[in-house]
Amino acid sequence: MSLKQLKVLKNRNVDDSEFGVQVYEQTKPLGTMYKPNGNIFPMSKKDIINDIISGNDIYKTISDNSFTNVRVDGKINEGYGRYLRSVSDNTKKDNILSLPIR
Repeated sequence: MSLKQLKVLKNRNVDDSEFGVQVYEQTKPLGTMYKPNGNIFPMSKKDIINDIISGNDIYKTISDNSFTNVRVDGKINEGYGRYLRSVSDNTKKDNILSLPIR
């Protein structure tokens, strides 16, 4: 399992969002410190959702120099279906929609 950070958002369209993702690697054995490992690569919202649901990787955003977990909410057959959401932190802004657009 690896840690992946959502870095940029291609557009604000909820249905076909594409993100720039960067992998981080542990710098200490207990996994408390991470550093970037490699370049930013594109990944679709659908693939990120499937990755989180399957338990393959952990996704986070960064706000105020600290990581915030990204989770999947919603159900396939309800309203907007499944979507990405950041776990509550000490900021009122939406961490995912606040990502820079490339």
